[in-house]
Amino acid sequence: MPLSAGQIRASVIRLFDNNDAACLSEFTVKTGRRMDVICLGADGIISAVEIKSSVADFKSDHKWQDYLEWADEFYFAVADDFPIEILPSSDLSGLILSDGFDAWFHTQPPMQKLASARRTSLTRQIARRAMRRATSLAGQDDALLAAQQAHSERTNG
Repeated sequence: MPLSAGQIRASVIRLFDNNDAACLSEFTVKTGRRMDVICLGADGIISAVEIKSSVADFKSDHKWQDYLEWADEFYFAVADDFPIEILPSSDLSGLILSDGFDAWFHTQPPMQKLASARRTSLTRQIARRAMRRATSLAGQDDALLAAQQAHSERTNG
């Protein structure tokens, strides 16, 4: 059974987390393009990851080149049985393979250092987006707890 994009994404996030990088999925850059995963390493390196769950997905999507200017390094992430020979050459991108749980770096991408002003702006965007998501999740937890308490008071009190 083919791996879903979600399975590949989860394994990619674990891989970067194990390499001391924090990731966000579904990150939109200023141009309106949405990256599957963006990662910020402890060393400040920003990595973009485009997940391809099938050959049809890869062939129908040509926007990946728009992400190159928004990261120091760019990867494709695919299932370990994906026909990697159809992917662009390693002078443009790195490659991450996934078995659905684990992922590993197959080839490293070329490093294209971001300009200082873009790096600063992008790092701030990443931080703000992460904080908003964390706040939203905490708010959901608070609302759930309040609802549980209200329910408990109605049924027990």
